[in-house]
Amino acid sequence: MIVSALGKSINQLSDPQFKKVFLKSVMLSAFCIICLSTIFTFLFSYFWSSLGLPFNSIVSTIGGLLLFLVGMWAFSPTIAIFFNGLFQDEIISAVERKYYTYNKVEKHQMLYKEINFNIKLFVKLILFNLLILPFFFIPPVYFILYWTVNGYLISYEYFSIVRMRYNNHDNIEKKIIVFIFGIIIAILFTLPVINFFAPAIAIASTVHIYKQMEKGR
Repeated sequence: MIVSALGKSINQLSDPQFKKVFLKSVMLSAFCIICLSTIFTFLFSYFWSSLGLPFNSIVSTIGGLLLFLVGMWAFSPTIAIFFNGLFQDEIISAVERKYYTYNKVEKHQMLYKEINFNIKLFVKLILFNLLILPFFFIPPVYFILYWTVNGYLISYEYFSIVRMRYNNHDNIEKKIIVFIFGIIIAILFTLPVINFFAPAIAIASTVHIYKQMEKGR
């Protein structure tokens, strides 16, 4: 189920309509992440030099570079998810046009509801990722926490959005499959470059998995 959904989503990356949407999300995400990481790098360099500490040029350069890389890696998924949320309806619509033309979509107040869901997800991701960030220097613990926390949040929120879209208010079934799917997406978030595409793949795959669950009822 999960492998099939991911395969369909990755395969659709070449679809012109799908490509147009996720490229907008990727470009906005990349621009925002580079800007924020550059600002943090500059602030670190300025702070170190303002204290008059020794080895200013070396430490500020190395420390700034490390801070830039950490910022790029740790927070790029959260930012990518935020911008992906702006085009979320277009991504789902592209999947529906190709695979599920028979859908009866609940459009009433959908935009407001989706924005509300994505804001909540964005805030949760920031808060929880800040909480686990101190474990960054203990890689095994950090990765387990990162995959578990982000996997749960992403899978639960995305499935809630899709369920709401189809006007289904039942609880999510097969929660273990949903959670495993979330872990896989969270792992994709830890892979450089791929993490920019992961949110679009995640929301598209969520539609496929939901439809397969719905068919199995």
